[in-house]
Amino acid sequence: MQRISITFRELLERILPLDQLTPTDLARVRDALAEGNPGELERLAFHHLERLGRLGAVRRLPDREEPGARLLRFQLPGSLEILSLRYETPPLPPGLAAHPRAFLSGDATVPAAELRPLLALEHGLIDEENRLPSGRAELIDSLPRAARQLLGCDDATFFPAAPQSEALAGYAPPPGVAALLGAWTGPAVLERNLILICQDTAACPPLAAAAARGIGTAAAVRIRSASTGVSGALEVRARPAGFFTPVRLALLDLLAESFEATLTQAARLERIAFVDSLTGLYNRAFFQREIVAEVARARREGKSMALCIADIDDFKRFNTEFGYEAGNQVLAEAARQLRGGLRPFDSVARWGGEEFALLLSAPVGREEAEIITQRLRRAVAETKATVTGLDQRDHRVQVTLSIGIALFPSDADTPEELWRRANQALLAAKQPPKNRIFFFSDVEQG
Repeated sequence: MQRISITFRELLERILPLDQLTPTDLARVRDALAEGNPGELERLAFHHLERLGRLGAVRRLPDREEPGARLLRFQLPGSLEILSLRYETPPLPPGLAAHPRAFLSGDATVPAAELRPLLALEHGLIDEENRLPSGRAELIDSLPRAARQLLGCDDATFFPAAPQSEALAGYAPPPGVAALLGAWTGPAVLERNLILICQDTAACPPLAAAAARGIGTAAAVRIRSASTGVSGALEVRARPAGFFTPVRLALLDLLAESFEATLTQAARLERIAFVDSLTGLYNRAFFQREIVAEVARARREGKSMALCIADIDDFKRFNTEFGYEAGNQVLAEAARQLRGGLRPFDSVARWGGEEFALLLSAPVGREEAEIITQRLRRAVAETKATVTGLDQRDHRVQVTLSIGIALFPSDADTPEELWRRANQALLAAKQPPKNRIFFFSDVEQG
């Protein structure tokens, strides 16, 4: 028999007898085909194959296991043609299984009231104080709680993918908690996006120690959001063996999808609330929150950090000579140089007008702060900005920065005082000839 490879789009468009589906399901197929999302096309193809099988429009054949793969097979009506969906699976020890997530949606149904933990995830984007989460760590902390409430499991933990990204700075699994399925999470969950499950740890030799501790089942699902940089695996555990029914596995998949959508929504909200539309830098509201958190961290760790205020020298002349749009281009170019010259864990925001605020995270002393800010100052001065004047011609202009710097805790002990000290240093730096850096300690010494 000849074997022909087709895509899930072709399967939905011209092979499956979709005329027997409900209008709602048909509309879902049309929307998925229009959007072209490969994951959604795969999910719908399998879902409708299962539905058509129950209606008698196609016939489900026994699954077939091949080395490193699992085949799901369906026979089309009135013919000998067989549809085989092939899914690669990594080598796993006895007692462990890996399921493609597309298989799990099915027709699992639960009372609407039991889905409230999913709604709570999105509601948690803005807390009781009308505040957005201060970082991805706050959102991640809500995920295990939602898993326990939704699934009724005994424990749940999120394990970041290694190396841990900046997006998860400040988050760590609880002390002493290690991933039971960690040895197989990489190839099965993170790479192939399968749901990994052990229905009976006593029947899986590598998990015998977990069984002795009273953990009967464990499962893991991938959490990944490109827009926020979050990537890792959520592992859930329960005491009884056989805990993960088809409904619970479907809910675990739904939880992962819902949380990924929540992370995407958080990124959008953050951009609206905390990002300056002109420069793409963080705005004043974000920086005011960030400096409080950074000072608290430096105090807690007993380390030094620096606040820098940078101001574009003689900025008004760009608006006067070339127009306000040219001034905006100067701001955007200066912002690009500042963002590109900082260390990954430092932050820069547009404070207002032609002023920028920079946080050099602890540990950083005077010497390091001077090296970093001199590098930024030179980068701006050596890169001529191209602006479009009122004459509609491009002009190359020289842009320079003056920067004032204050150190915590040697110059100030609070965010407010640190800001005042850095401003005093900036006023000194702005004195002719400008285009220089100035520390508050130098101002204090006259």
